[in-house]
Amino acid sequence: MDLVSPTLIQVRCFSDTSLGSVYLGRDIRTGADVALKMGLAPSLPSTLHHEYKVYTSIAGSVGTSTVLWFGREDVYEVIVLEYLGNSIGDLINEEKFNPKKAFLYASQMVCSWSLFTVLMNTVSHVQLSAIESLHTRHFIHRDIKPTNFMVQADGSPPTVFLIDFGLARLFRDPATLLHCPYTTGHLVVGTLPFISINGQQGFAQSRRDDLESLAYTIIYMACGDLPWSNICACRDYEAVLRKKESITTEELCEGLPAPFYKFFTHVRSLGFDENPDYRHLHTILSRCSETEFGQPAEAPPFTVPSPVSVRRTPVLRNRM
Repeated sequence: MDLVSPTLIQVRCFSDTSLGSVYLGRDIRTGADVALKMGLAPSLPSTLHHEYKVYTSIAGSVGTSTVLWFGREDVYEVIVLEYLGNSIGDLINEEKFNPKKAFLYASQMVCSWSLFTVLMNTVSHVQLSAIESLHTRHFIHRDIKPTNFMVQADGSPPTVFLIDFGLARLFRDPATLLHCPYTTGHLVVGTLPFISINGQQGFAQSRRDDLESLAYTIIYMACGDLPWSNICACRDYEAVLRKKESITTEELCEGLPAPFYKFFTHVRSLGFDENPDYRHLHTILSRCSETEFGQPAEAPPFTVPSPVSVRRTPVLRNRM
């Protein structure tokens, strides 16, 4: 896409977040779909500006979208990104991750494997690789959850992208590799069902917290729920924290492949500034994928659903 000559982009809103609204756009010259994240432009550096700087710092990382343009349009700041398709959260909501059906991409896998087998053998590995790559670039995400993983199913295995870096922060100095200090009294950052216990207690987050959130994400993908989901609906932070603290690892991993217990145990045992053993975690996921759970139903074909929550929005004339 030419980033200099004028382009007319018509946009439709399909996601609203506290950090900005996300729109589906189209370059009318090329016909290419793009994603636009927009927010009102403040006088001081904004969250979107911070997110753009993170994207610039991690450009080329595994599972990272390409920034096509960033700038101001009237009273808005806009990041234009590749359109990456559906989020895993969208697929779950549309029941394409229903354990009673084959995994969305099971037609590309061994049909006798269950949903969780395929899940572990494809998506979860790529999710872990994307987080590891982000950590290699000295950032933590701080909002790992199903809706922040986008899926493109036009290849085998499917391609997974990590998105939404508005809450991402450096956990160490890129030059000296000196880890940030352990501090307390922080505001709770992230999405309640997937926040780590330490993060919900207001402790400084580090790589271990991203991985704990990934573990919750994997459980949610496999089971369609978390033990504290009903409490989260009431926004009762204290009750959710008590549930996370009181539930045993055995209870949390019930019904999942036995090796996943070790994944969760390793993540929970990490020290604040400890380097996670990513290779060990990948090995655990591989062992999980060796467990069979019976015959799934025939996989549904991949289709891109229409964006949700569409509403009228202004037409943008951006230099792209």
